Amino acid sequence: MPIAFLYSRIRVEERLLIDALSARGIEHELIDVRTAVFDIHDPSPWQRFDAVFERCISQTQAVTAVRILESFGIPCVNPSRTIDVCGDKLTTSLALARAGVPTPRVLVALEPESAVEAIEQMGYPCVLKPTTGSWGRLLARVNDRDAAEAIVEHKSTLGSVQHSVFYVQEHVNKPGRDLRVFMVGDEPIAAIARASEHWITNTARGGHASAVPITTDLATICRNAAATSSKTPPRVSS
Repeated sequence: MPIAFLYSRIRVEERLLIDALSARGIEHELIDVRTAVFDIHDPSPWQRFDAVFERCISQTQAVTAVRILESFGIPCVNPSRTIDVCGDKLTTSLALARAGVPTPRVLVALEPESAVEAIEQMGYPCVLKPTTGSWGRLLARVNDRDAAEAIVEHKSTLGSVQHSVFYVQEHVNKPGRDLRVFMVGDEPIAAIARASEHWITNTARGGHASAVPITTDLATICRNAAATSSKTPPRVSS
């Protein structure tokens, strides 16, 4: 049986994946999730697939489709649990902290006044981020109290519902680059360094990617981090 390849736009990455499936002789069907209709009472149209490979741009579309298909008993890559954990920065931070994986310190506030207090507690500089989002968008490095008050006011006045949660993260003075490791299950298969003269190193914001070797220590951290996306959060005793 074939693999369902869910997409919302064929970008360079999707084209490379599709070419790789074809080169390996893996039968697959391209399905534009924007035109798909899911009948939650009738899984039969989807049961012709061995698995689903999800490549939607929209996280909401991705997790919705995957949850439905998982309920039909079809294996999905990535699983909805992974999308949930990795798609929300607070959920990610909670999972890593509970598992003891090294991660920057995070303070969370729910009102503008307590947000400024959280920033003061964290110390300057620190970083404000929306809990959902990618590509280095809407990040702010806060260097002093004046900037804190201005950014918090703008977020609370102009932002959407997601900006009502103030996620305050420790600023990491990284050496001009960060690392991104690609995992398949619990195995790291490749790693890149994203370098930039700007403090934001995302490639979408002008960062330059280069290959780096995966050391034993880096592999261990990544395996521990990946494991958190497949586990139910433990109850914390008081």
